[in-house]
Amino acid sequence: MDEVIPKSDLSIDYDFNQHRQKQERKNGFLGQPLGQSFDIDPVRIAILFSGRGSNMRALAQSIADDILGAELALTLCNRPDAAGIDYAKTLDVPCAVIDHTHYKTRTAFEDEMQSHLEKEKIDLICAAGFMRLLTPAFVEHWQDRLLNIHPSLLPHHKGLNTHEAVLAAGDAQHGCTVHYMRPAMDDGPHLVQKSLWVKGDDTADSLAARVLELEHIAYREALPQAIDHIRFGKEQMGYAPIDNGDNGDNGDSPAYIGLAERQPKK
Repeated sequence: MDEVIPKSDLSIDYDFNQHRQKQERKNGFLGQPLGQSFDIDPVRIAILFSGRGSNMRALAQSIADDILGAELALTLCNRPDAAGIDYAKTLDVPCAVIDHTHYKTRTAFEDEMQSHLEKEKIDLICAAGFMRLLTPAFVEHWQDRLLNIHPSLLPHHKGLNTHEAVLAAGDAQHGCTVHYMRPAMDDGPHLVQKSLWVKGDDTADSLAARVLELEHIAYREALPQAIDHIRFGKEQMGYAPIDNGDNGDNGDSPAYIGLAERQPKK
């Protein structure tokens, strides 16, 4: 069951199962058990992480729910002391620990990553707290098969220290974005954004904790869109929030539009 967060604390609301049913209806599968409607091999997913693995854990649990037509095939970490490794090793899938400091170039490090991804026949990569910039060549090779999650409402506040940046800017809202990765840092088409109101007593730490809860939900909602894009070999319409001009206290959700129609907020 999806975690429920009070609507008054969020500006975005989304029904995960509604999206799945919409896609299954579109492809003639409605009425079949979710996760069992596709008589084809599941999409094989790799999760990249660098730290405690909070998003990695949430993603792994979502995939294990067997409602996505996908399977977790690999976890990969670039820091041998990362706290998330212990959990990753309990998942009964390969866990590759590749210390990037042992490689002289980014390309050499990515070549080693690529060998593991190819060995496990990965279809989709989810970067979940992976604190390593990837080269344009790697990103372009995996274009539209490489997701990232960023703790801000992109295109605002790219890079690090987003919670401090939100407070310094006096923003009324903060949140997270799941997007397809592109060579430029924190760039690429958005799949899902989740937002919350910044409280008067918020600190960088309190915002980080609250946004992290949204990250777990956002990645779960983005996965079926990315999986459908891979499975059906054609552009799938995703959902991305737009500003409907309502910044009141009633918590009303912004409208949703297709990725192709989305215009960045100014």
